[in-house]
Amino acid sequence: MSRINERDLDWALTSPSLITHELALPDQEFPGMEETQLRDFLERREKKSHRVGRYFEDLIEFWLTEIQDVELIARGHQIFDANEKTRTIGELDFVWRDDCGTLIHLETAVKFYLHDPGENHTGSQFVGPNARDTFERKIARLLDHQLPLSARNYSEPVIPRALVRGRIFYHPDSSAPETLPDFLNPDHLRGEWLHQGEIDRLDHSDREFHILEKPHWFTAPQEPGMSLPDFKKRIEAAQHPVLSVSRTNRVGSPNELCSFVFIVPDRWPDLCD
Repeated sequence: MSRINERDLDWALTSPSLITHELALPDQEFPGMEETQLRDFLERREKKSHRVGRYFEDLIEFWLTEIQDVELIARGHQIFDANEKTRTIGELDFVWRDDCGTLIHLETAVKFYLHDPGENHTGSQFVGPNARDTFERKIARLLDHQLPLSARNYSEPVIPRALVRGRIFYHPDSSAPETLPDFLNPDHLRGEWLHQGEIDRLDHSDREFHILEKPHWFTAPQEPGMSLPDFKKRIEAAQHPVLSVSRTNRVGSPNELCSFVFIVPDRWPDLCD
C-alpha cells in the first residue's frame, strides 16, 4: 500500500527550508504514527483540495494537532480592514499557545521556482511555473505583510514563525547564479527545468518517468513509471507546466536517485497561466 501522505509529511517537516531567516521554524523530526492515522485525518477534511498549498497546510495541521498535541486557536483566520469591515487584508495560517502560554503565529508556504537568468517581464531570475509568481515577491509578502498581521489582531505579544519548503529548478544550459536573492537558502532542494521543445534532452537510459499530479508534488512515487515515448505523449498534450520525476528503472528507488524536472511551455516565462 502506498504511504504517500506519510512521505509527504516527512518531506514537509525534514526537508531543507527554502529560506534562511530568524523567523524560520527550525527543522523538525518526522514522528512515528499508526499507518492509518494521517490518512484518516486527511479524509476527515471538510473540503478536499488538489491545491498544493492547501494540502501542505493540512499536513502541518496534522503535525500540530495530532503529534505536537497543540490546541489551535485559529487556522485560516481572516483579518479584516479596520476601516472597511467587509474587506479582508489577509489571514493567519495557524495560531496557538505554547506550553508557557505565549501566542505563536505560524505561516506556511510551499513554493517551486525556476531559475531563468535571462531578462524577462518579472524582473526576477527565480520565477514560478505561473510566471506571475516570483521568489522575491512571495518572500516580501510573507515577511512584510503576512507575518506582521498577527500583531495587529491580538493585543498581547505574538511570536511569528514561518515554515517554508520548496524546490528551485535550474536549466541545464545555465550556469549557477553567482548571487542568490535575499533569504533564499543556498542549501535548497534542486531540480531541472526544460522547455517543452527540449524534452528529447532528457536522459532516458534505464529511466522511467512519472508526472506528479497535484497535490502530491513533494516526493517521488514508489509505483512503476512510464517509458520516455509515453511520457512525451503526455507532455505534448499538456497546455500548462508539468512537474515530473525521472528515476532509475527500479521500483522503490530512493529519492536521492530521482530527478525532479519541470517541463514548461516553450513561451514560458513570457506566457502566464
